[in-house]
Amino acid sequence: MPVYVGQGDLGVRCTSNHHQAEAINAKMATHVHMHKNANENARLTEERDILAAFPQAYVPTGCNVKKGG
Repeated sequence: MPVYVGQGDLGVRCTSNHHQAEAINAKMATHVHMHKNANENARLTEERDILAAFPQAYVPTGCNVKKGG
């Protein structure tokens, strides 16, 4: 059962100092699953579809904001 769904740089997301790490840990996440896809529009569609199917999952507010533009 997913507890956190998002798209982006795993090097940033999978660190203990990620700005949402506390919320993710509070839901007791035990595994990380990823699907590599270079197409941003497709990734965003996949993210939306998964979040729609699993409403209990933590929504990644602010994670997908591009820096510097």
